[in-house]
Amino acid sequence: MKKLLFIIGGKSTGIEIREVVDQFYNEVFDEVFNVIGESELSCNYSFIRDNEMLSYFDRNDTELYYIISISNHKIRKKFINEFAYKKIKPFNVIHPKSMISKSAVLGKGIYIAHGAVISSFAKVEDHCMINYEGLIGHDSVVEENCILNPGCKISGNVVIGNNTLIGSNSFIKQGLIVGENVLVDAMCYIERNIGPNKMYKSKIELKEFKNIFK
Repeated sequence: MKKLLFIIGGKSTGIEIREVVDQFYNEVFDEVFNVIGESELSCNYSFIRDNEMLSYFDRNDTELYYIISISNHKIRKKFINEFAYKKIKPFNVIHPKSMISKSAVLGKGIYIAHGAVISSFAKVEDHCMINYEGLIGHDSVVEENCILNPGCKISGNVVIGNNTLIGSNSFIKQGLIVGENVLVDAMCYIERNIGPNKMYKSKIELKEFKNIFK
């Protein structure tokens, strides 16, 4: 039985995932396609349009798998629901130079990038993306469909609600709860609980001081 992987998205993280797959999963899949929209011109790797996937769904000689790289939650849910209906399986792409505790629990359809750390007894649920140098502390829970951008740090005993995006180099203090459908901007320090459906931006302002070292 042949195996085929659809990587949903043909830019940025989609390319990163494709490069990890080509380097470290080349013996797992017979075919790999980045899936792009009609308005996109092309992709650096072998690709198909999203409406061309239909021709693969009824193949009797091929097992179909997918992973989603795009950050738009509405589009992500559309593909997740469609693939579940077609019984296409989510696949985890994990860079071998990430560090995942043996006691951590991982869901399905997860991307874990180079240098990411998943600490002891942490849980990462389905369809999450943990990007470069991301850290999830001990006993924390990252619920479904969350995106942690490069360099963000989640301390221990934190809960991140569904469909939440944590911006690059942000820090979530220990023991906090971040509600679902939350957007945390880059370089934020979160020191209190955040309710659902919120956007949190950094209030740090750039200030000018006299150069005492001159």
